[in-house]
Amino acid sequence: MTDVSVEALCERALAGSNRAQHFGPQAPDHVLEAERLLGVSFPSDYRQFVTLLGSLVIGPYEIKGVTPDHTDPRPPGVIGATVSARQSWPLAERYLPIYFDGGVDYYVLDSRLESPAVEIWRPGGTRDGDVLEVAHVSFAAFLHWVLISAGA
Repeated sequence: MTDVSVEALCERALAGSNRAQHFGPQAPDHVLEAERLLGVSFPSDYRQFVTLLGSLVIGPYEIKGVTPDHTDPRPPGVIGATVSARQSWPLAERYLPIYFDGGVDYYVLDSRLESPAVEIWRPGGTRDGDVLEVAHVSFAAFLHWVLISAGA
């Protein structure tokens, strides 16, 4: 758990590593368009992250976010990841896949909640209505874990 703000963590990501890549700040209207395309509202911490950084790749960690071109299906865009997961597996409409662990687990946010935990969703193994395992108590705690794990 962390009491550090998403803004401070984003600053740390950029200052703490020359390996950090991001798409840069995204205009609020662009973030709203991404929400409209997905039919969700981003949780507040995640909205702040995508507004400040867009997305983040640091070391082996890729946090999916809002990219300049909403139609680009390649990583690290949350739109492409969400649409693909909805079409390929039964990902419930409320979930946003923000991170893939490289194995079988996707880390997701429940867009119905203002400050959701980061939960684990397994394609083909998790059904709508299942209680998901909590990976991190908040998006800020998840971002903090990524930065520590990446050595930033």
